[in-house]
Order: sequence, then structure tokens, then C-alpha cells
Amino acid sequence: MPNQTPKQKNALPKATTGPKVSVGKPKHKKIAKTSIVVLRAGAVPKRVRPQRQVRSLVTPQMLAQLEALDKQIGVMDPGRDTADEDDTDYRQAIGGRPGQFSNTFTQTYGSATFQGGQFSIACAEPGCIRGGTILMTAKWVEVRNTTPPVPPRKPPVCHDVPWAALEVELAERERLAGKRFTDYFNKSVCWYQPNLRAGHAECNGMGVKTNAQTAPQFKKAAGAIIDTVMADFSTQNLPIWA
Repeated sequence: MPNQTPKQKNALPKATTGPKVSVGKPKHKKIAKTSIVVLRAGAVPKRVRPQRQVRSLVTPQMLAQLEALDKQIGVMDPGRDTADEDDTDYRQAIGGRPGQFSNTFTQTYGSATFQGGQFSIACAEPGCIRGGTILMTAKWVEVRNTTPPVPPRKPPVCHDVPWAALEVELAERERLAGKRFTDYFNKSVCWYQPNLRAGHAECNGMGVKTNAQTAPQFKKAAGAIIDTVMADFSTQNLPIWA
């Protein structure tokens, strides 16, 4: 080897040249579907989510029970689907008295005639103080020209034999039998349709109120209503006693 200078001794060896490698176009990185580039281009990212299998909690047996219950309610309250649920329904605040059936009002006032945009029906309360005819709007709200004005209300459903007399007779029969009537039986006695009549709100309010002391005069009539309803329940195989 020939003598080398100090610079030549410290120099790095030159790389040997091998076969040339052709360099192609640079590979582009994949862009995510939700990247800003894709979103700016107006593409809508598609995300496929696996559908969850929701298990139904309602079994066929439950559906059958609900259908049977609905049919039973239909027998007990045939007008439940036609109930007028606006805030003009007349409801007297009498403690312990069952609420009306949904078709009680329409059965009591259904014979009213419509003329000149108003319904009219005779007031059946004894000693009517309003001229004998009940006038109602097209929505069955009683026309009451009072001062001061009163809230719009439908006329009341009045009783021939008062509920107080019916209640006294029901309680006496429960005492003798040593058991209680079902709520539905009490309701059916209270709103026994042949015992109901139309009446002005004022006429109904001015009537003589029946209580436990005056109820005995209605004992026979109250007992006849209870016996009739009891026979109807037996025919329809409905429970009378709780």
C-alpha cells in the first residue's frame, strides 16, 4: 500500500456502487373517511353500526290477558271510548258517591233536540225555576245567563231516587249480609239509567237534599233499584259481592 497522507488516513471509505434501484411514485397515505379533507369535499361518512337485538318484554300470554281485560271493561262501561273528556263535564262533589260511567251523560241527554245552533230538552226536576227547558250549546254546555257569570258546565245528571237513599239501603244490606258489595255494583246502582233525569243546575241545587234521616221515605224505591241491578248482574255473571 502506498504511503498515505494523514488526511487520507482519516477519510471515510467510499460506498461501493451497486445496482441502481428504480424509485417509483411516492405512496399516498390512506385518508380516514371522517378526515377534514373528506368532509370538505362534501362526502358523507358512512358508519355501519351493528343492529341491537331488542328482546320484547310483552309475551303472547300478556297480550291475551290484556285483550280479555279490555273486553271485560267494554261490558262494564260500553261508552268508555266515546267519553267527552273536556273540562265542561259536570261533576258534583259528593263524598263517597261513585263517578259516572262515560256514557251516563249522553244517555240522559241524548233525546235533546238541536235547533238554531242549540240543544234543548225539558227539565225533569220538580218545581223547575228556569222555565222548564234546558238550553245547551253545540258542545252541550248549559246556557246560564247569570250575574256574575259562572264557569261553562254541562247540566247535571239528576236522580229520581237520591244517591243518599241508595247508599243507606246498600249499607243496610251489607250489614245484614256481613260482606261488602263490589265497587262496580255500587256504581251501577248509583247510575242506574232509569233512575236518572235531566235538570238545570239551579233546579238540581234548589232541590230538597236527602240525608240519612230523610232517606227512609225512599227505602222501598231504593230497594227496588238494588234488586233490579242485582238481577242484571246475576244474568251477566258479574260479581256482586267483594
